[in-house]
Amino acid sequence: GEIRPDDLSLETQTPTASPLPFPASMDEIEQAAARAMVERCGGNKSAAATTLGISRSRLYRLLGEAGAL
Repeated sequence: GEIRPDDLSLETQTPTASPLPFPASMDEIEQAAARAMVERCGGNKSAAATTLGISRSRLYRLLGEAGAL
């Protein structure tokens, strides 16, 4: 027989007005990833940069610490 929407038990969801649970821009996503990796590496920024596959200078820029090197 024919499959109808009622046969699938699909529930419709009403969109919420709450903000998305993640940053809106790619820059914010990269910055959040950099901060999280530095924390995961116990504050070792060289290890964080290596793990992320980026240079230390790029990591510092993402962290807003451009003059730190």
